[in-house]
Parts: sequence; C-alpha cells; structure tokens
Amino acid sequence: MKYDRKFIIADKARFSYIELNPDKQKTIIFFHGNSNSADLWHLQLSSPSLQSYRLIAVDLPCHGQSEPLSDISIQSFGHLMAQFVIAISNDKPFTLVGLSLGGNIVTEMLPFVPLPHGIVIVSSAIVGTEITPSDIRSTALSEAVLFSDKTDDSHVTLYFNTVLQSGNSAFAELLLEDYNSTAKVFRGKLLKSIVEQRFSNEIDLIRNANIPCLFTVGGKDDVIGPDLLQDISLPLWNNKIHRFSKSGHFINLDQPEEFNNLLDEYIDATHNHV
Repeated sequence: MKYDRKFIIADKARFSYIELNPDKQKTIIFFHGNSNSADLWHLQLSSPSLQSYRLIAVDLPCHGQSEPLSDISIQSFGHLMAQFVIAISNDKPFTLVGLSLGGNIVTEMLPFVPLPHGIVIVSSAIVGTEITPSDIRSTALSEAVLFSDKTDDSHVTLYFNTVLQSGNSAFAELLLEDYNSTAKVFRGKLLKSIVEQRFSNEIDLIRNANIPCLFTVGGKDDVIGPDLLQDISLPLWNNKIHRFSKSGHFINLDQPEEFNNLLDEYIDATHNHV
C-alpha cells in the first residue's frame, strides 16, 4: 500500500512525508534507510496496533519525493531532519524511529530537538569511540549497492532478495523502486562523507539523552552484524537489545506484527519517562 504525500518547508528544504491520524496526542516519526523512502513503513502505517498514534513517515533528502541536496552526510542530514521534527511535532510527545541509516540520523539530531519520549533504533550500527564504520559487518554486495552511484541492476535485485527474509516479492519490488528513485549522486557522496568522518560520536549522543532506548536487530542481518552493539554500554529499555530471530536487515518487513506490537509496548511503557 502506498500513501499520498504531504509537503513542508523546514530550514529552506522541501520535505515529503506521510501523515496519518493527525489528531492523536502521541506521535511516532519514522526515518528510513539508505536508498529507501517513507513507503518502507507501510506495514507500520497500516498496523491496527499503532492506530492510536499520529504516524509520520518522511522521505529523507535525496529520497522519495523530498528534494535533493548537495551537502550529503550523516551529520548534515541529522541537523536538517531535526528542523523537520521541530516543524512537524506541534509540541506534542513524540517517539523517533530510525532504521539503518535512519538510526544514525535519529541519533545525530538528538542535540537539536526537544527531548523525545522514545528512541527506537532498528538494524542500525551507531558509531562512536567503541565502534567505527570499519567495524560494521557488511558484504561486498551490500557495499557495492549502498555506496556506489553506478550499480548493476542484477546486483541490486540480488541484494534486496538476499537481505529480505520474508520471501515477499512485492517487498523486494518496493525496495527496488525506492532505490531507483534515489538521487543518483547520493550513495557516492554519502560514502565520501563517511571516509571524511562527517559523523558524531553517536553512542555518546544516545547515552547523553538518558532515555531508555529500544534497540532491535535481525538475527539474520547480513548488513549489520546482530552482535555489533551487544557489549556496548547503552541506556537500553528492559536492559537488552531485542533480537528478531527470523529477520534480516528489514525487521519491519520480515516480522511486522511482532515489531509493531513491541513498538506499541515500548511507547506505552516509556511515555511518562520524560
């Protein structure tokens, strides 16, 4: 299912986003990963267990229907998406959910937004003193697809069929469509910015927020090693990283019902923390 987009200008940039249940008091804001779009979250937007929340899924710059930008880095996107959150949150309680690159961007925006009621990091390798980009487990295929401006179509198709564990061909087609609609220079510039270390100590940003965070990993994730963050001291909700044994990188697609129910449980438990 695809949803109609709304548009907003924040910090002189035009963002495309999906919004459902605008009158609800508590908001969940979803951030997708590298070369995805807001449509990645369609199983969350349609979930019966999440309809008591205002649901927002945004296209990152250079993705979906948001405008392309020349300044591409995790840090710059974090600053920019913070302005989107401020503009869209309406001074109501909100939870930030980021998958993969979206998880890095969520952590990068934390110093620049009002303190969220919840932080959810999905299949993401946040970096810091203890973990650097070189520590992240990835395959030659994932590196070629996610950080190259020139990729063979067969490699991209193979990548999505590999990282998805659900076996749903419609999901692979959606991911491929989003990949092809991403600005052509995005992936190469993102890699260049990472080499130039244009990212923060994201682990410390999470610690400084001092909010019980929901971290989830896929037990079959070939992009981010499921044990990468296991020995890092983090403010974890229920004192653990939640592992989805049947999932690859896209937990929200591989085990959507379990993910949605856990997200609902987390927000209900942490709503009064801040």
